[in-house]
Amino acid sequence: MKTLCFNETTVSAYLFNDATPVEVTLENTIVGQPVEFFIGDMKSTTATLYENVTAPVDWIEGKYLFNGVNWTLNQDYKPLEQIP
Repeated sequence: MKTLCFNETTVSAYLFNDATPVEVTLENTIVGQPVEFFIGDMKSTTATLYENVTAPVDWIEGKYLFNGVNWTLNQDYKPLEQIP
């Protein structure tokens, strides 16, 4: 698996299969070949792509932090149903 994390917070925002092409550029992140979608707020200055990772089985966007080695629960994470 691959995870795309915000540099400042280490929040794991995306999880991709190893076979999915992901390119982090100066302007954005490009997913797929052909392109499936762009991630505008994640670029080489704000995000890091980690490859060959084993994500937690209950991974949900934003629920975990990843520093390149260890996964930890994000203390600021709130499931959508808990957000007013």
